[in-house]
Amino acid sequence: MELVARTEDDLKIRLNDYTTTKQAVAGIERRNQGNLMTKSLVGIVKEDEYLETEHMRTVFIVVPSYNLDEFLSSYESLAAMVIPRSAKVLTSDSDYALVSVTLFKKCEEEFKVACRERRFTVRDFKFKADDIQASEEEYARLRTELEDQHVNFVKWCETIFGEAVIAQMHLKAVRSFVESVLRYGLPVNFEVAMILPQAKAESRLRAALQEMYGHLGGNWASSSEKDGETTAIPGIAQEDFYPYVFSFLNIQT
Repeated sequence: MELVARTEDDLKIRLNDYTTTKQAVAGIERRNQGNLMTKSLVGIVKEDEYLETEHMRTVFIVVPSYNLDEFLSSYESLAAMVIPRSAKVLTSDSDYALVSVTLFKKCEEEFKVACRERRFTVRDFKFKADDIQASEEEYARLRTELEDQHVNFVKWCETIFGEAVIAQMHLKAVRSFVESVLRYGLPVNFEVAMILPQAKAESRLRAALQEMYGHLGGNWASSSEKDGETTAIPGIAQEDFYPYVFSFLNIQT
């Protein structure tokens, strides 16, 4: 039982680590593959497209494509200290355009409020020269970590599965021995066999076994059992009774 508990704990830890890494990779891919409303601006905004000084900075607005002309014709009036003719369309997709606007910091909040009122989305973004490299390195690291975890997890599962099957077979053997002794008594005189019937042949196999060993069933060997059927013994977990010791083992072929 201690081994089973330890294996279960190990499985939870490995699965949790793999799931966490997989979600981190998926999050980065989602940010890089979404539309301009959600997509990371790292790698899109170039260094020469961003300005930030003590008093001025560049902001980035996601504008629906059908409203782009309206925005370009009105953005200078959205706040008192927007730099005239500073708007630049940096990129676009099928639904949105990303526009940069330079303004004085003291009117930034006023500009954002005016944009929200007109359903223009201001993306919170500050350019950092090392962000692109850091993002690429983080993604590469997580991808490598995910692949390593996947390989190790599969190998661990294969090993543990083999050990689990061996343990199960030991339990099956012990159960067969104990139940045979309890049912047929001493001295020990029985054989153990593993039988894999062909598809749809189980009923014929049951009938053959019933014919061979039905006499061992005692009072429970009813006439219905002689036809290959089974009888449930009241009070004994309602399991099917056979005149021979039977234990099912699920094997996928």
